[in-house]
Order: sequence, then structure tokens, then C-alpha cells
Amino acid sequence: MESKHEELEQKTENAESADQPEQTPVGDAHTMPPKKSRRALWIMIAGLFLLILLGGIAYLLVARPWQTKPVETSKVNDTQVINVSTAQAVVTAASRGNVGSVLNATSMSGSGGAAQDGTPVYVLPVQQVSGNTFAAVPAQGSGIGFEGDAATAAGNYQAFAQFLSDQKFSLKTTDGQKNPPFAVANVSSVAYAIYASDKVVCSVWHADASKIVADRHVSGLGCANKSDYESVASNLKVLAAAYKQSSDGKDSVTIGMPTDYSASGYDGVAVPQVDGVQLASEGSAATTKAYYYKQSSAKDWKFVGKSDGVPACTLFSDDTLKQLFKDVKCS
Repeated sequence: MESKHEELEQKTENAESADQPEQTPVGDAHTMPPKKSRRALWIMIAGLFLLILLGGIAYLLVARPWQTKPVETSKVNDTQVINVSTAQAVVTAASRGNVGSVLNATSMSGSGGAAQDGTPVYVLPVQQVSGNTFAAVPAQGSGIGFEGDAATAAGNYQAFAQFLSDQKFSLKTTDGQKNPPFAVANVSSVAYAIYASDKVVCSVWHADASKIVADRHVSGLGCANKSDYESVASNLKVLAAAYKQSSDGKDSVTIGMPTDYSASGYDGVAVPQVDGVQLASEGSAATTKAYYYKQSSAKDWKFVGKSDGVPACTLFSDDTLKQLFKDVKCS
């Protein structure tokens, strides 16, 4: 009986166990998602990363170049606003970036500037004023010169010329005209050119000054306002007229910077002079000097004569001329 009772209890327990479903741990249901849900999550992360990457590339290709455009425009504007309206402004702007040592001009005139030892620093160009048959130097001007070896001077010369060309200055001389119209003592000209705008005229010069200082070459820029030629032209017009009326006279002439003389009620001048309008010379520069005089109370000038180099003393034939030009060395 006892054995049968035990068997009955065992069957009852088995039947109850079979009626209850298998339980799954609650924690496992939340920490172990299905495989399809994990794949969707990774796809979303990859898509977001790709979107960020494409946005960065678009910024580099589109936004950054647009941001740099104002810088490029600024550079263009800097070039466009360079002031070249006056002689001094041109000299200041053109001399930036040149190499070599600045050669100080201790004496300046309408012909140019010179250092204390006589080395020319720069020369001012001659110009024919509209309505006149002669060319002349200006009343005043501005300039700068650099000293160095031949290669340095050649480089500066090209830099000056390029600057003027970039600023729309017109070249007024030819390649063969490499000398200023009037000779400068103890130097030889390597290259020379004249450029002009509506308001300013400039000359660029490379001179070999090794006779003054060994291996010295000078690159100079001299500029003058066109208005400074007009004031001189009104004064020199009378000299050009007196020369034309003389037996040696020509229809046109180029006149350099006058040197004034006075004595006993008379005025006199000595000027470098060359026949014809010559902005520059293909050969040796002229050394001709012409002499004029008049009574201080008179308007009309008279042509005395001219000479190459030292004049003959017979040129000053009467006592008035001898007294007036007594400081001129003659032979």
C-alpha cells in the first residue's frame, strides 16, 4: 500500500509540473534584443556618420573659398589705390622694395639731385610743354637713388620701369636713347628711359659711377609734376625766341637748368642747350652751353653764343659781357 501511495504522489507532481509553462528570466528579456533590432541600430549610426562627413566636405569645398574672396579683393584694391597723382607720391610708391643703399642727395635743382662727392643720385626728365617749340627741365622735382654693384642697379632699374608701366605710364623714349640729354660729369649712362602720365613725368636711370667710387652703380628715379614744366616754360620762352632769331638759331631747342648772373644793371644766364627737342640722346650727351643777356629793365634777351666745354674768352667781347660773365672760366 505504501508503495502504491508513493507512486500516486509522484504521478500527481509530474502532472502539475506538466501543466505549468517554462518561465524565462525577466532580466534576459531586456538585455538580449533580437538580431534584427541591433542591425537597424548600426545602420542608423552609420548613416548619421556619413551625413556628418558629407557636411564637412561641403563646408571645405564651398564655404572656405567664399570666405577667402574678400582677401583677394583687398589685394586688388591695394594695387588700384596706389597714389601716383604727384611726383613725390610716385617716387615714394615706386621705391618700396628696392635693394641697395639709399644715396643721399645734398644738392637738388631742376636738373636732378647729386651727392656730396658729385655722384648723380637721379636726373629729372626734360619735357616739351604743349604750344612751345622747345623742351626744358622742370622748376622742381622729386627723386631717389640707390647705390650698389652693377647687378643691383640693373635690378632696381627694371623694378622702377616695371612699376611705372604697371601704373599705365607711357614710355616716351626708345631703347637706343640711353643717355639724358645733358652730360653729367664723371659718370657713364648704362640705361635711361622717360615715362609719363597725365600729371607726372619720370625718368629712370642706371649710371656707372665707378670713376667716382670703385664699383659704384646708381639706379635713380626722378619725377616732376607737369605743372612744374609750365612755370619754367613761361620764363624760358624768351630765351628760345632769342636763340631762334640769332644767326645760329634753330626752330626748336632743348634747354637745361639756367645759371643766373648779374652785374651793373644787366642780367645774364648760362644754360645747357642742344638743338632740337631731345628728351634723350642716342649718342653722347650734349655739353653745349649757351649764354644770354639783357638789361635788367628790358624784356627782350639777346643770344651771346655757345660753346662745347670751356668757352673762348673772345665770346665775351665787350666790357659789359666781360663784367657780367666774369665768373665763367674761359680760355
